[in-house]
Amino acid sequence: MREYFSESQPHVLAHRGYAASHPENTLAAFAAALDAGATHIETDVHLSKDGQVVIFHNDTYEGKPLIEWDRSALPTHVPSMLEALRAFPVARFNVDVKSAEAATPLARIINDESAHDRILLTSFSRARRKSAVAALTRPVAQSAAAAEFGPALLGAKLGWSWLVKRALRQVDALQIPTRVLGLNTITPRTIRAYRRAGVLVHVWTINEAVQMSELISLGVNGVVTDETPTAVKTLRNPAASS
Repeated sequence: MREYFSESQPHVLAHRGYAASHPENTLAAFAAALDAGATHIETDVHLSKDGQVVIFHNDTYEGKPLIEWDRSALPTHVPSMLEALRAFPVARFNVDVKSAEAATPLARIINDESAHDRILLTSFSRARRKSAVAALTRPVAQSAAAAEFGPALLGAKLGWSWLVKRALRQVDALQIPTRVLGLNTITPRTIRAYRRAGVLVHVWTINEAVQMSELISLGVNGVVTDETPTAVKTLRNPAASS
């Protein structure tokens, strides 16, 4: 198991920080999530016009693509990835590469900060994730893209363990919703298949305590959540929620 996952389970991945208390994807939201007990911070990155890797979810700001904005023209609360890594020097970040332009600059930051053990790279696009990985000087944890998860889900449903293992051979984790195209992704059978393929399973975006507990009882390794305190109380300190 990579160092990134060494925090005891279940993992609580704060979705864009603790955005219920602060603007999402801000240093304040990240601090609040960590203070509440999150084990990991889930976030998103783009590249700005002046070449900075900025933490922002949407592709556009005020109707214009992020790549057309200088960092200085964005709101002051929009941090860069470098600032986040330095502000929280031991925090573990789950980074969704939202644009192709951000992939290599992100990798350079990870290299320069020697942050490999506290980064998981993910993207809906396998090409974007691989572009970042190719520029790294050391391996990092990776989560499956849509093109990898599709075959893995099919194999899990059909009982084809060889297909699940083949589809997931380059990643360390699956981070998935409970349903895709009308199919339930989380069942005892699919969980067994994913785990046999050697990956951890995180489910998003789960905000209700009952559902969190049900998923953990099925064997998932953690949840991505907007409700960090609820997840910590329910999953990391269950006695407090009884």
